Amino acid sequence: MTVAGDAATPASAEAEAMSLPLLICVMNVAAIVFLQRLVIPLGGSAAVSCLLPIAAASLMLLLVKGAAIVDPLRLAAAFTFVAAAFFVSFASGGEFSLGSVSLLAAIYLLLPIRILITARDYVHILRFFVGCASVVALLTFLQIAVQLAGFDMPILEWFLPSSIIVQNFNYLQEISWGSGLFKPNGIVMLEASFLSQFLALGLIIEYWAFGRPGRQFLLAAALVLSFSGTGLFLATLVLLPMAMRRGVDRATLLLVVAAVCVMLGLWASGYLTAIIGRVEEFSREGSSAYLRFIAPITRILEFLQEPDISRVFLGFGAGFIDREIGFAWNPPVKVLVEYGLVVWMLYFAFLISLTRALPSGPIAAALALLYLLLGGGALLQPPIVFSCYFLAYGYIVAASDDEAYAQTTIVNPDHK
Repeated sequence: MTVAGDAATPASAEAEAMSLPLLICVMNVAAIVFLQRLVIPLGGSAAVSCLLPIAAASLMLLLVKGAAIVDPLRLAAAFTFVAAAFFVSFASGGEFSLGSVSLLAAIYLLLPIRILITARDYVHILRFFVGCASVVALLTFLQIAVQLAGFDMPILEWFLPSSIIVQNFNYLQEISWGSGLFKPNGIVMLEASFLSQFLALGLIIEYWAFGRPGRQFLLAAALVLSFSGTGLFLATLVLLPMAMRRGVDRATLLLVVAAVCVMLGLWASGYLTAIIGRVEEFSREGSSAYLRFIAPITRILEFLQEPDISRVFLGFGAGFIDREIGFAWNPPVKVLVEYGLVVWMLYFAFLISLTRALPSGPIAAALALLYLLLGGGALLQPPIVFSCYFLAYGYIVAASDDEAYAQTTIVNPDHK
């Protein structure tokens, strides 16, 4: 099937107007992948992710240039949610983190802005993200190879001062206790779980939109070698229904062959045993898998049975839940416990407002799964929130001949 652009093309003036959004978006995607560990010190122990001012400045520029608009429904929902979060924080009468609720406002009041792009530009953005994920995959192999050669695993602190690197993450984790081998983190990723999540997103987008065998094998191999379950879980949950929708085509067969080759290589090297051993973590209280998948359910049930009914409606205050066990909870749990039931409902109303007229439903669904369930602490994590924004939720695809291009390459890749 011939894609749009082989026939009629947009006028040159329109093409020039749309080149700025494409440039801004790929710059932000690159920052999300490669600069996510960098912060701007604010004095003392306070710091802010460099991704936040980059995104804010980018979106303000696009608004000024007329290359973005403010969605009124999103704006109303976001303002109501954020205003309610501030209100309950002060009204509850308890201690709360002003920095936490302020960061919430700074991030989520940007999301009503929607960037005007063509479908062709959107495909370029996705392809660029896969390229960035592929670079991180190569860094993953480098970290594994260096360790197997008997040397220390290279980390970002070798190259940059710790004062501009975020510290509150489990950046170095042994594959198993006492093994002396560390999980790779891709050097630039916040920790191993973020590495696996971004590799999974790259693999999902590559499979759904492009289907290049070499890239699929590269990303699948690096994903397994990340030794982190969240990315594998995300890839499994998303790729299986994608494969069922597409049927047995060339891309699906290549993905299966890549997965089998990777698993055989891991079995031969002995790494498979370490990976399978992580399944036991689901039943071990305090483990990463237990805290990520089981603890949120029990915490919600405990909160709803709270004897102080005012806490159910007003919450315990911004920043409260993170101090309980030192674990970064997923967004639904964090909003519910810290801001209460009313703000929780307003929060989901805002999320629903983000789902109108998205350029790719399957990719948006994968990002929503990552944000809501798998990305611990994602509520206030710019790498996760802005990945969702710049890969799916931040766009209005311009009505033009490029619509056929989007239908061919993204929404319905069976016709490529």
